[in-house]
Parts: sequence; structure tokens; C-alpha cells
Amino acid sequence: MNKPEKLQLADFNFSYGDHKVLSDISFSLEPGDFVCLCGPNGAGKSTLLSALSESSGIKNSKERAAKISFLSQNETALWDYSVFDTVLSGRFCHTGLLGNFSKEDYRVTKEIIQEFGLEELSEKSVHEISGGEFQKVRLARSFAQGSDFLLLDEPLSSLDFIASGKFMKLLKEKCREYKKAVVVSIHDINMAARFADKVVLLGKCTGTSQICLQGTAGEIFTSENLSLVYGTEVKVYKHPELGIPQI
Repeated sequence: MNKPEKLQLADFNFSYGDHKVLSDISFSLEPGDFVCLCGPNGAGKSTLLSALSESSGIKNSKERAAKISFLSQNETALWDYSVFDTVLSGRFCHTGLLGNFSKEDYRVTKEIIQEFGLEELSEKSVHEISGGEFQKVRLARSFAQGSDFLLLDEPLSSLDFIASGKFMKLLKEKCREYKKAVVVSIHDINMAARFADKVVLLGKCTGTSQICLQGTAGEIFTSENLSLVYGTEVKVYKHPELGIPQI
């Protein structure tokens, strides 16, 4: 199957019963994009990511996983797997009918483990590592999939500001290195401004209308836009060294 050249939604709508979550949303993700998706709780960020994950039209779950990696907001490690085996599980979409891992799967996993600096944790159980380390393992597993598009739903939710910065730096570096397209849902506006090439600012759906602003951080993260979307006064300043908007 040919690789999708981009993921795209055009005038997309989604409702839970009578409650409309997304209204007339148009968005596309192309190779090389590094996008931060921002907005208040309930604005539909998770729904938008889920819709993007289904937008390729690929029905077979293994084939879709080989093209699109979707890192959900919450994950509990139910099984006492090692870090190595957890990363290796990302290669399942490349296995045959019997689901057996090949020498290539093991080679890729070892390479990813090394690339992400997880060698010292490799044989540890995922139950023995910290929340921040587990997020890093989950990210490594997504890269092991070898997919072109990476969608992450609030990966910083359990991390402090130091760990969050390290995670975003690693994510962007590896996405550039592996030439992946990325959308990451994030509440930290300052972090988004620091790392995003493009931001999407999503407001809550009111009736049939919804705010969806797209552009660079400098274009979108203004006091006017943020105050409108978050429903409270937000003051924006320019970072003295980086020149990016900060709140």
C-alpha cells in the first residue's frame, strides 16, 4: 500500500449525541510538520487527534499502525514487561500472521533503545521505572513502529517542567532525524511556543461555531486570541532571548 502523503480533515464535524465537539474543522499534517495543538479542556483536542489517526482511510489495523502512531493520553502498564520488550512491541505491526518478531525487529529495537538513551533501563520492568522514564519508553516504542505520522495526546501531563522540556527537545530532535510528521497536544503555551513550527489553537465549540486558529506561535499566541479562547484575560510578552511569545 502506498504511504499517505499527508493526513487531512476537511470541514470535519463530530458530536457526542446532541453535544457537538468539533465543527467545520479543516487541518492537514504533512511530512516534516511539527505541530503543537493547544486549547482549553473540552475544546476537542483529543477528538481531533483521534480523527486524524483514522483519516488515512487504511482499515487494516497493522497497516495503519505502520503509517500512523497514536500515543494516547493515559496508559497503564498492565503487564510486567521489560523496557526492551515494551519498545519491541511497537514492531508488532511489521510481523507476519503468527506475530513472530524477526531479526530486523530486534535490530531496530536495539537501535531505538540506544538512540533514546534507554540502555541502562533496557532489562528493567516498566513497573520499576519513573513516570517520566515510562513516557520516554512509550515514545521510543512509537518510533520503533517506523510510522510516518506521530500523534501524541498530552504526553507532558505527568511531567514536571524540567522533564517536559527534555521530552519535547528529544521529541523534536528525533522527529527531525527520522523525518516524521508530528502533532502533539499540549497545555503549556510557553512550551508550545518554544518548540512548535506551527500551532493550532482550538476553542470550545459553541453551537455551530468553533475557533480554530492555525499559524506560527508569533501569529497565533496573542493576548487577543488567547483571551478569547480561554475566556479570561491573558497577557503575552516576548521572551527576551528567544523572541517567542510567553504568557
